[in-house]
Amino acid sequence: MANNYVEHRLEMLESIGLNVIAFEPDTMAISRALIAGDNPEGQIILDMDYMGTNIIIYNNTSPHLTRNINTGTQAIVHAAMQNLNINNDQANQYVFKFGLAQDKLEGQVYRSIIDIIDTLAGEIEKSIKFFSSRYLVSN
Repeated sequence: MANNYVEHRLEMLESIGLNVIAFEPDTMAISRALIAGDNPEGQIILDMDYMGTNIIIYNNTSPHLTRNINTGTQAIVHAAMQNLNINNDQANQYVFKFGLAQDKLEGQVYRSIIDIIDTLAGEIEKSIKFFSSRYLVSN
């Protein structure tokens, strides 16, 4: 299925006259754009979209761990919708405007989404621990 997706995109680009010389996954493109030089301590990129969160952990200039967690903004907005009994548009607005601010709207938005955020943070922490145990030298 992934090959069909790539082939379809390549055909589309070539059909409009572009000469495609490279095609790379989003995680690699984002990493190349954001990673700054050698860093033996490692660097992490979190790329959250509607359906999921990509975690890319670099050591020096190469990726050593890439992972997708099926928790994105949709899950956070959905939690706000359910817990605050509001519609999708309002939940989107509240989540992106107030987020984790405990002092806004009496902390209602915070309380409605914190379980999803904690779950996501736990998965990120597991990824960091895995990376650290495999690739970082202890002192």
